[in-house]
Amino acid sequence: MKSFRIKVQEDKVQFFYELLTYLGFVEFEQVEDYHEPRIYPGGNFEIRSGVSSPDDKLKSKVSQKNDEGLDSIRKVLNQIEKQRNKNRK
Repeated sequence: MKSFRIKVQEDKVQFFYELLTYLGFVEFEQVEDYHEPRIYPGGNFEIRSGVSSPDDKLKSKVSQKNDEGLDSIRKVLNQIEKQRNKNRK
């Protein structure tokens, strides 16, 4: 089963309740307002000292591979642009 959180306007609660009772595939319960904490992915950060770690070496390798990938994409785009210019002439 999947779960959903639904907010219903006060004047439509009775209608919504009756609607759900006639649906055989739905299980529901009415609850009062509740607070659901928000999770921010950037909230668990750590201030590191200037000492390098093995992770830093891995990050530099990944960054270098990304740079190489960008260079190859630029070369391909330049070749495409050259072909377009040839075809225009």
